[in-house]
Amino acid sequence: MSLPAPEDVAASKDVLFECVMDGSRVVGIGNDIVVKYGHRVTSTEADTLAFVGANTTLPVPKLLGSYVHNNVNYIIMSRLPGTPLLKLLSAMSLEEMNVVTSDLKLMMDQLRALNITDF
Repeated sequence: MSLPAPEDVAASKDVLFECVMDGSRVVGIGNDIVVKYGHRVTSTEADTLAFVGANTTLPVPKLLGSYVHNNVNYIIMSRLPGTPLLKLLSAMSLEEMNVVTSDLKLMMDQLRALNITDF
């Protein structure tokens, strides 16, 4: 699989997240790929994604590759299924929010249990 070119990434209209303050963006490319890019995006983020994916059962995107173009870092990853939590929160019941909170606690417990000396 070839990685999307910077021109294809910049042309994407599927903006999933944008932070104007730090100049990072996350865009979808087709149905299967997501790209995070920007001047403040680091290669360490790609390494961390791969490490967490290999050492936990957390639902993290698969790292497909990364590169630097014109001093801008690009992290290419698989797109996970589902709807962003932010879009669902306002319609959730208290019981549903409690389930989400419990799930997030279990995820954080896994992250805290990682032995970062293996990283």
